[in-house]
Amino acid sequence: VYLIRHGEVQVPGNEKRCYSSAEYPLSVRGEKQARQLRSWAQERGISLIAASPSGRCVKTAELMSGGKIEIITDEALRPYFTLENVQGGIFFLANRLYGITFRPIVAPLYNPDCLVYEVLDEDESHLGVLYFDYYVREGKSGGAWCGNFTEQYYENGERVAPVVGVVTNYARPTRSTPTLLNLDETKTLFHEFGHALHGLLSQCTYNKVSGTSVPRDFVELPSQIMENWAAEPEMLEQYALHYRTNDKIPESLVRKIRRSAQFNQGFEMTELLAAALSDMDIHSQREYAPFDVDAFEREALYAKRGLIPQIEPRYRYPYFSHIFD
Repeated sequence: VYLIRHGEVQVPGNEKRCYSSAEYPLSVRGEKQARQLRSWAQERGISLIAASPSGRCVKTAELMSGGKIEIITDEALRPYFTLENVQGGIFFLANRLYGITFRPIVAPLYNPDCLVYEVLDEDESHLGVLYFDYYVREGKSGGAWCGNFTEQYYENGERVAPVVGVVTNYARPTRSTPTLLNLDETKTLFHEFGHALHGLLSQCTYNKVSGTSVPRDFVELPSQIMENWAAEPEMLEQYALHYRTNDKIPESLVRKIRRSAQFNQGFEMTELLAAALSDMDIHSQREYAPFDVDAFEREALYAKRGLIPQIEPRYRYPYFSHIFD
């Protein structure tokens, strides 16, 4: 049992025992899926040594059912996920769920590639301003995130509207081809837009508690809700259109996308649990003395818990800033 109070975790002395019953069976599931992938790859002459060491060993292998792996590739999906259509689908969803609309406006830009919208409530009253900064460029931090330029709050009884920004690092369009996203990138945009909605729809008196300034275990809820809509058949039918033919995504691909959600769960859950355990280890230190962070991580993941090499943590101590939030 963990007690959360004022953003701090009060950890009982036997905190590691809480996880011990889950570690072994999850490791077994990960090993089983690793064996299945190795068998599948050997039959096709594919070397997994040269592939990603993470749970996504074979990027084209997305579906496994009854020991059989089907193929769904980024190349098959990208033509149906243009950045423009994905953004349009997100706006459509936000309107259906919350009645809000988005109107392009002219506003100061910190980079000429940015897009900016006024966000309007059902009664067309002003809710806030939303920036998109989509494309990779030199000097820009990697990854994707959502942040506020100004927070929402009330002053003298009047609502001060937020200004929110969604940042990604997608490839730029070419003269002949728009920016095409894979499924992970599409879900990421839905996810970050969920954070943006959290800020834009805020109705708080004080800016220190508005928008995403909430307890850490709640801040991801709006983003997860939005992300889960990305692959819903009704949504895919709305926005997943081929960039050349404008044809809707075939039902056969939709079925594969839906089934792929069940693939690799042994790897995924083991990766999640490994991150949680190593996080608990480093935050359970009672006294500080200088130490080798990389060695500490290796000890926490591999020596103590026997994490298999096919499942590496996606984030490392030295650069994952969220670990200290």
